[in-house]
Amino acid sequence: MLTSINDKGMMSYEKSSITALPKVKNQKKAQKIIQSIKSSTLDEIATQNNAEVQTALSVNINNPVISGVGNEPAVVGYAMGINRDITSAAIIGNSGVFYIYVTDRRKASSLANYQNMINIISSTRSSNVRNKAYTALKVKAEIEDFRGTFY
Repeated sequence: MLTSINDKGMMSYEKSSITALPKVKNQKKAQKIIQSIKSSTLDEIATQNNAEVQTALSVNINNPVISGVGNEPAVVGYAMGINRDITSAAIIGNSGVFYIYVTDRRKASSLANYQNMINIISSTRSSNVRNKAYTALKVKAEIEDFRGTFY
């Protein structure tokens, strides 16, 4: 069902505020939380904010989901680049403000044979090429659809 047609150009305030206001409010709340925190260790930050320190296991960049929290790509990405045994600066995530402390970092074990990974990447790329080529042909084709006049 068609509910509205959007003209090209800037979206009106009424339409944009539905999606923009919650994000802006979350950013402002996060800034207030960050300004109120004066501690430098996780335990002090947790007690100051009536929260508890939680441990996230098996965090990796391929699946940026933190158990008990949800999808947090900014937090996981930050964790991949921070040194061990240092409390991070404030990280504004999707569901809150995070401080992380990396206790352990393990590198993935090397594979003896990478053929399986090559096959997966190759099949994914070939299917993407087919889909993109079909979409490009469909967009470029100048076909008029007269099915409505027959049915």
